[in-house]
Amino acid sequence: MRRPLLPLLSLAFALACTSEDPAERASELAFVVASTAPSERAGVGALASIPGDEGVGVARSAATSGPRDAVVLVHGNGGAPSDWAATVSELLAHGWAASEIFRPSWGSSFCVACNNHCGSEIAPVRAAIRDALAVSATGRIDVLGHSMGVTLAGRAILEEGAASDVDAFVSVVGAFRGLRSCGSYPFSVPNATCGYCGLSVGSPLVSSLRSRRFGAFQAALYSTVDGVVCNCGFGYSASCCNVSGRHTGIPDVVDWAANTGLGHFASQSNTPATQRALIE
Repeated sequence: MRRPLLPLLSLAFALACTSEDPAERASELAFVVASTAPSERAGVGALASIPGDEGVGVARSAATSGPRDAVVLVHGNGGAPSDWAATVSELLAHGWAASEIFRPSWGSSFCVACNNHCGSEIAPVRAAIRDALAVSATGRIDVLGHSMGVTLAGRAILEEGAASDVDAFVSVVGAFRGLRSCGSYPFSVPNATCGYCGLSVGSPLVSSLRSRRFGAFQAALYSTVDGVVCNCGFGYSASCCNVSGRHTGIPDVVDWAANTGLGHFASQSNTPATQRALIE
């Protein structure tokens, strides 16, 4: 039976119009880290809960003395490169040069529901990956994405054939299994963000990114109080975080994952030390 279309409260509109759930705001006072997978990266493994964004002891011991990977930071739908301001400040304070940090601007900020992963949106991200590789002192890069920027970055890496050139791929509240607010393909919310090349559950785009590795080390910061990702189309619900029994913010292939306990936007802006530590 054809399911009724969900209201147009997709990721596109949630990013542009919806404030975070009160539970999210309360959670922004504490960043609780819970490791879900071991890794060979120094310091990643069984982690205790810690107060605040302190880098979770992930950094490699020799990271401060050698050359660094160039970094690509991909903002979310309707966002802007400036959304990474806290992360850029953190990187600059820990030895990266401004010329080693790339922040592509993609998509329309006026019609966010028009943005998807297959049109003109992906070209700036692919160009940033090429530019970062061209200047990287190590010959490799690190890629971080926020929200829809996660899946857009993943697709761009695959299209560039660059997965073997990515040292670390870090997802910040992405939606690898799709968004329940977008519905299920092909009966998804009728806009580009949720359609064939968008984030509806089971869409061709989402299916193409399942069980893929986008870098040698793959990490995810997700949240169970995310009012955008954990949304079935009618507002925040913890049960809406999961798609097919797994939080949509955790990729099928993951070396390390942590629940930020923060809202959708605070998970990006309030975790710069953790982001930096995951790529060192």
